[in-house]
Amino acid sequence: MQNRSGEALENAIDRVMTGCYKEGSFNGSALVAHRGEIIYKKSFGYADRAWRVPNRPDTRFMLGSNTKQFTSLLVMQLVEKGLVRLDGEISRYLPGFSGDLGSGITVRHLLTHTSGLPDLFHQPSFESGKPYQPHAIGRINSGVTRDRLEFPPGSRFKYCNTGYCLLGNIIEEVTGKTYPEALRDNIMQPLGMQNSGYYDDGCSSVDFARSYSYGERGLAPEEMLDSRASFAAGNIYSTVEDMYLWDQALYTDRLLSQRHREMLFTPYIGNYAFGWVRVDISPGKIKEFMVDPLDYKSQGGENAVTCIVHRGKIAGFCTLILRITNSRQLIVLLGNVFTPVFPEEIACDLLDQMDI
Repeated sequence: MQNRSGEALENAIDRVMTGCYKEGSFNGSALVAHRGEIIYKKSFGYADRAWRVPNRPDTRFMLGSNTKQFTSLLVMQLVEKGLVRLDGEISRYLPGFSGDLGSGITVRHLLTHTSGLPDLFHQPSFESGKPYQPHAIGRINSGVTRDRLEFPPGSRFKYCNTGYCLLGNIIEEVTGKTYPEALRDNIMQPLGMQNSGYYDDGCSSVDFARSYSYGERGLAPEEMLDSRASFAAGNIYSTVEDMYLWDQALYTDRLLSQRHREMLFTPYIGNYAFGWVRVDISPGKIKEFMVDPLDYKSQGGENAVTCIVHRGKIAGFCTLILRITNSRQLIVLLGNVFTPVFPEEIACDLLDQMDI
């Protein structure tokens, strides 16, 4: 990690990003901030290859699982207002999710991927979109019995999109709003995130990146999933500029009190908190951590810093949000070409240029 600043740091970051673009490992938009100030913002390649539309800092990308950090904050706002209890059983908030299963799983279990529910995204019987509509909670309940739980709730961690879709249903039941409305009213509009929101069939294709992946014949466009399929687990879109606004708000009480923000970022089992992975490690260990954030075991160390990170992947989009809160550093990588090089690797190369 280098002790660079100003133009020298910007040039060093640009060399890394330009190199990644030229070698085909990144196509999209990148933003880097230090001490809360944007020091680098640039886009690479095409948002739409057929029409040769370039990516721009205001190009909209699907966030995939980086949606979960927004869902978790919406839930914590309800916790702060006393409308939801973290250790309240989900049957209390979802009348359609009744019986032994609903009384054994809590909101905290859903937030931390410790519910024991199978991930319906990976089930052969998954029908795109249908299981996650508010009126269809019974479809999940009837398809998952206590005998089919993969482990007792709260006993261990296993990443599960199903839980976050159910959290979206809880938000709708408690607020009386749709998930997109709750997202807009409680996060996007207050922060001025004008190019962010919930993707649905009514979204204009203008300013949206088209996604691509490599196949036998080279790059090919990805088909967008049914907009309902990933719901509160993966269906938000945003831009690097808006993600910077989001990052800055997480240092303040604008959306959530300090007490509840501390809860948001406190791991439960392993390194997973509520919609984020969080570790406290020495700067020299960050690269090692980024290889596999969920399973990284070492903590602490000399001059430890707090790393908060999440990645997302959906239909050719690949995204990464990395926050180092001690120095208020931020790396946002939003890509619309799924390449063999994961964004974690690029983020590590960027960190090598920076003083943490």
